[in-house]
Amino acid sequence: INTAHCMPRRNVQIQPEYMKVSLALTKFREATDVSTWKDSGLDTTLWGEGDDVCDGPWIGLTCEGSSVISLELPQWGLSGTLTPHLASVSTLRTLNLAHNSLFGPIPSELAALVELRYIDLSNNRFDQALPISLGSLPFLQYLDVSHNRLSGSIPSEMGDLPVLQSLILSNNEISGTFPSTIGRIQSLRVIKPMYSA
Repeated sequence: INTAHCMPRRNVQIQPEYMKVSLALTKFREATDVSTWKDSGLDTTLWGEGDDVCDGPWIGLTCEGSSVISLELPQWGLSGTLTPHLASVSTLRTLNLAHNSLFGPIPSELAALVELRYIDLSNNRFDQALPISLGSLPFLQYLDVSHNRLSGSIPSEMGDLPVLQSLILSNNEISGTFPSTIGRIQSLRVIKPMYSA
């Protein structure tokens, strides 16, 4: 007896994009301890929440239409970890969190942000190795992770960044030499290795 047609159909609910983005930004706020954020005179306790995050006066967010394209909070007193939930902000092109007190690993999940052009995570306390997955970002032009506590070696996959122009790795605990794959990036103009000041 074929009972397949009698089985109840499971309702699969697809989460709207704006809800994913709002959740991701809320997780970011929680992971970076909003109580330490610089006093801007604005209420940051609900930062990133709402049906349309582009409709609110959220410091550090830039939108194009209803899409978040930039998250920039340099020197904002952020303290904590960088949540992998940011990977849900799929339209992000710029990520600038330089000069804060963020620690822990740089999430490999950031490689899901395929629109990224600019990453500046310099002058924090990130540790562990530079994620191999960052070498898969097709539009990345600028990567600065200097003045952290990154260790390990430079992934050869960094040579797979076709339009990279600046690669800044100075003042970390990275060992070894630059992989030969870096040399095939024809667009590369600025390169600061791990031992330079």
